[in-house]
Amino acid sequence: MNLKMDKVEIFSIRAHALTELCEEEYKVIRTFPEHVLERLVRLSDYYLDEIDKYLLSGESSEDVALKYMNGMVKLAQVGMIGYRSLLGDDIPFTRIANQMVDTYKRKNADYGDSFSESLDRYGAVAAHVRISDKINRLRSLVVRKQTAQVKDESIADTFLDLACYAIMRLVYIEMKSEIIEEEKEEEE
Repeated sequence: MNLKMDKVEIFSIRAHALTELCEEEYKVIRTFPEHVLERLVRLSDYYLDEIDKYLLSGESSEDVALKYMNGMVKLAQVGMIGYRSLLGDDIPFTRIANQMVDTYKRKNADYGDSFSESLDRYGAVAAHVRISDKINRLRSLVVRKQTAQVKDESIADTFLDLACYAIMRLVYIEMKSEIIEEEKEEEE
């Protein structure tokens, strides 16, 4: 990675890199059409629980970091697959990735880089709270079948937000790692 690239470019690269993985997973999920969304929400719960274990363990080994990042990739996949499951098979994952990039750009224009600022200030838990909020909303609407009181955010939007937050977390980790590496090189 090159720090000369901005976060939007890195986000775009990560989102588009997931499209092939999502396509394979989507084929598997679509072979069992019963309760697809419920299974995706349960998967997101599982991946979040696994990520929490790594976060709360206090360990900082390379193995733990890779498992943590893999969990974030899986959450992003769940979000993208859930979104496509709701909108239909004719929507390619590349179009979903493009939409995610566009949403990321627009929200950063509206909110600034509040996600990174929250992580800088509060640590990794800031990302987990936002991701957990999205999973809680999905659990309420999909699994418990509660009626949405907030009409501005559909279930599809919530799946897409979940994917975006997971990718934003990965981008944050990559950029911070790159900064640390460059600082080490400058010290030498």
